[in-house]
Amino acid sequence: MLFVFALLLVACKNQNTKVEDPTSATEVEDSPLYQKIMAMHDAVMPELSTIHRLKKELESMDTPENTAIIGAKIKMLDEADDAMMSWMAMFKLPDDPTQNETYLREEVVKMRTVSDMMHQAIEDASATIEELKKS
Repeated sequence: MLFVFALLLVACKNQNTKVEDPTSATEVEDSPLYQKIMAMHDAVMPELSTIHRLKKELESMDTPENTAIIGAKIKMLDEADDAMMSWMAMFKLPDDPTQNETYLREEVVKMRTVSDMMHQAIEDASATIEELKKS
């Protein structure tokens, strides 16, 4: 009987550990790394509308003389858009909470890359549009 009681006590203790797991997700969301990632994401997310606007503007300026440069800039815009969509689809905290910090550090780098890619595509497309307007 003592053995059964000890077994039940251990089983209850393991259940309490599992109940605490959801709070670890909340703790992760409060962490500086997670907040940094979300701030970076929130800063560039509105730029998706800029990407779409620039793409339409470039498409409207397409002529046989500039189709190569316009195609290249549209490709950059599409790649930046795809990078953001892929990052959002793949962002998921690991099942093992001990891996959260490593995962978040990697995601900071990925989000910085996506952000840089988006800003560069926007800058290049905008410059091309200005040049084409002058011609």
